[in-house]
Amino acid sequence: MGFGDLVYVNGGRYPLNGLTINEIADIANDEMTNWEGVDSAVFVGLNATVEMINAAFAKPLPFDQNDTLVWAGGKFQLRGSRALSEVSFLKQVMGNIPTTRQIRPVAGSQLPDQFVLNQNYPNPFNPTTVISFTLPEEAVVTLKIYNVLGQDVGVLIDRQLMDGGDQEAEFDARKLSSGVYFYQLIAQTAPNAEEGSVGKTYVSVKKMLLLR
Repeated sequence: MGFGDLVYVNGGRYPLNGLTINEIADIANDEMTNWEGVDSAVFVGLNATVEMINAAFAKPLPFDQNDTLVWAGGKFQLRGSRALSEVSFLKQVMGNIPTTRQIRPVAGSQLPDQFVLNQNYPNPFNPTTVISFTLPEEAVVTLKIYNVLGQDVGVLIDRQLMDGGDQEAEFDARKLSSGVYFYQLIAQTAPNAEEGSVGKTYVSVKKMLLLR
């Protein structure tokens, strides 16, 4: 796992929250490539986030030390650098980060064993796209769309009880301008008293690109 795989976690509802550094870089690249009609506040927000990430592991060098590298513990160490544990808004996550029309499971088929939020298709899209996901069990589902400023621009599913299996919802963006958007899935299962299990909450966010 490299630097680009670290996850940005700022503790709020800002749409970049929960994305990897690589994904944030892709978003910045998309916005700079398709800059026409994009609000300047979008670039301000992206720039502030990128600057914070760039400076995450830097700290002032000791005044009494001129060399930036020192040999210690059998390896070179960079003076004036922070450990990942000191950076509150970047996390190392092992494995994949998880970021209506309802499709019923085929009778007799086995339910999947994990939650999955898929990439929307098509992507980029204009003006409609399909967002699909998989539920391993019955859950209360919320699926919302956000712009890069963190503003709620659409609710596709609002706390709807859905069966386990493959599901999908269509997003119509004909009233929105071109740009990067995010879709967030929240699925909450009920506790099972007989099995002694507690309810689970699954949250995942992915980005999509609307091109006019």
